[in-house]
Amino acid sequence: MRKQNQAKKVDFQEIFSRLTLFQRFIYLLLPIVFLAASIINIVMVYLMSSDTVHYRSVSQAEELQNAVYDYLSVADQTVDNLARNVTYMMDRGASDEEIYDYFAVQVEVVSDVIAEDTTGVYGYVNGKYVDSLWTPDDDYDPKSRPWYIDAVASGGEVTYVSPYLDMQTGEATVTVAKMLPDGSRGIR
Repeated sequence: MRKQNQAKKVDFQEIFSRLTLFQRFIYLLLPIVFLAASIINIVMVYLMSSDTVHYRSVSQAEELQNAVYDYLSVADQTVDNLARNVTYMMDRGASDEEIYDYFAVQVEVVSDVIAEDTTGVYGYVNGKYVDSLWTPDDDYDPKSRPWYIDAVASGGEVTYVSPYLDMQTGEATVTVAKMLPDGSRGIR
């Protein structure tokens, strides 16, 4: 039994020595060609995949950039329109209550147009804080809040306030704000 197993063993040196020079060359060349073809195939698949991933990433980034730009444009226009309307109301002598009522109506607009989770439309008008959804404590000073400070610093342009803690919710929030034309009032 043992002799049969030994007889079945293939002696590659003997087989190789029987081959012609051309056959030996082919015998040695085939694995190298196969290895090279495999490496080229892997590299090509990698390059095509990375190009596809890069293209998709760029496309997704551009789509996201456009969506953010559109969103911010709407927020910008909404706050700008709110500021214009409040200025118009004040110039025609509207009462604080009329302005408050206007803010209350605008919460629905802002909620539909900009964000459902808005903390409202608020501002500092005629020397007092006006808010459509929240009544602050008596010691609340709107002039010390980031939205007011950044609105004043923006010189009447719409500004995007860096994230800060909202006094109403206690959560981080981002605000779009604008100082009204008279320089002493702000809308958020």
